[in-house]
Amino acid sequence: MNSYFFKIKFLLLLILTIKGIYSIDQIIYVYAFDSYQSIYPKKMILVGEIKSKVKAAEIKSTESPIKEYDTRKDIVTVKVINKKGIKVGQTLYVVYKDSYHEKFKNAFIMGEIKVTAILNHPFYGLVLTGVGNLLRVREGFYVVRTLESENIEKAYFLKRKGDSYLQNGNYEQAIKEYLKAIQQDTDLVEAHFSLANIYYLQYKKEGSSIALQNALKEFQISWDLKDRFRYNNEFFDFLFSYFSALLDYFVYYKKNNIEKNSKENYSILQQMINIGNECELISDDIECKMAKSIGMYYLMNFYSDESTKENRTLNDKYKFELGMLLKHIEEYFSEKNYIKYKEFQEGRINYINRNIDIVQFEYIFIQYYYQLYKELLHFEKYKEREKLKSLLKKHIQIYFQYAKDKPEYHDQNLKILSIKNSIES
Repeated sequence: MNSYFFKIKFLLLLILTIKGIYSIDQIIYVYAFDSYQSIYPKKMILVGEIKSKVKAAEIKSTESPIKEYDTRKDIVTVKVINKKGIKVGQTLYVVYKDSYHEKFKNAFIMGEIKVTAILNHPFYGLVLTGVGNLLRVREGFYVVRTLESENIEKAYFLKRKGDSYLQNGNYEQAIKEYLKAIQQDTDLVEAHFSLANIYYLQYKKEGSSIALQNALKEFQISWDLKDRFRYNNEFFDFLFSYFSALLDYFVYYKKNNIEKNSKENYSILQQMINIGNECELISDDIECKMAKSIGMYYLMNFYSDESTKENRTLNDKYKFELGMLLKHIEEYFSEKNYIKYKEFQEGRINYINRNIDIVQFEYIFIQYYYQLYKELLHFEKYKEREKLKSLLKKHIQIYFQYAKDKPEYHDQNLKILSIKNSIES
């Protein structure tokens, strides 16, 4: 009997000891050397222990100068001991501690990893995964973070305060909280994105070009930090917000006849296409292709000056690629989107969830196919012309269903109305 109670007591003591050592929020300091040039170790905080290490699932390069070495990155799974101050995209350090040393003193930094995910494991509990070149690292090594990452928790707290002010319509106070969050962690992509969104909302409300430029500045910072978005749905929302701001910026300066240098115009349009490409990597949503097609249309027109051979070549290239994109989108829409729109018109569904301004898409669609229609007028291709005319009529009808009586589309409405009259005459 005494032996039984002794075993129970021992197990409870063991559980409490393990819990005390590996409490999920316990701070254990690590002193590690990262350079032979300094005799003083860096003070860091223990994050967890590496439980597995595998090679990334990618094709091994046959062109590597080191023929006998597998150059693929290593993927490690780390059992998290302290979850504070870690986030996706963060750089952590791998250290080696002699097993005979009870405390983390005079450890050596053996490599770096970039955090790719933080999740719950059915066996280890909270874990993170990271990638890096870890030739000399093996299971049982430890992962640490710098003291500066202590600011991450505070930064997220301030960002959430900003979100609360934003929900209540207090833009000024929300901006202050987001800026405080960025002071705590300059790489907090969510704070930069939220700040960009507020500036963009101010532009939409007031029409201020300064607000739009401020928004684009923060969107660009968020783009540079895009690998730090924790969830694809957040990244997806960011892509379309950034795209809308770029398109408004481009259209705003064209509408107001403000000269922009050609290099800047090219950068804006190329970035629209880049956004579409990034979108396609994480989603098969047709709006990714719609965003890409809008950027490609304006880029095609950017090279419409046929004074040089290079311009003619690039114009033809984008014209062909845009035609393929629009064909794919039209086939998809014929099956799904227009059916949804009809249901919306009939009151069977309450709203259509869209990220792309359908008016802007229909505008470039009509312009592109009207250009093809005019080219066919020089040839005896009656059937092809009639087919294009029917397609144009359908899209002109859809365009005006969205754009009619909206002053922001006044200039575009006049151009589409001119096309309508031209094909009907």
